[in-house]
Amino acid sequence: MRLTCLTTVLALSSLVGCTDEYSIDFRYLTMAPPEVVIDSDQMTVPEGIAVGVEAIAVDNGDRVGSIIDFVPVRPGIIGIDQGLEERTFVIYGMAAGATSIDLYFDNERVGEMPAEVIPQDAGH
Repeated sequence: MRLTCLTTVLALSSLVGCTDEYSIDFRYLTMAPPEVVIDSDQMTVPEGIAVGVEAIAVDNGDRVGSIIDFVPVRPGIIGIDQGLEERTFVIYGMAAGATSIDLYFDNERVGEMPAEVIPQDAGH
């Protein structure tokens, strides 16, 4: 029974993150400390740090003009706000902890990615 549960958990965990069909190309718009990781597979940001990014939707390997939206499952941990320009966002750590981000292309949920906010002094 335990092996079956473990196999199920491993299979479900492989679904987290952007899929091969859908992903996001991120480009930093602001300086980010080395602890910051924002890519198609994860978001890691220290508490109290904000990072500006440009996010371009990728569908089956091709950049597309889809409207991207990010919805944190636990918004008290990580914040994501629309920037002033199209396809720009500000991602900021609010409180240490782990959560996930639901990803939407053109208002259709296409997946989720793990997100973590680390204590600000964790990298020092």
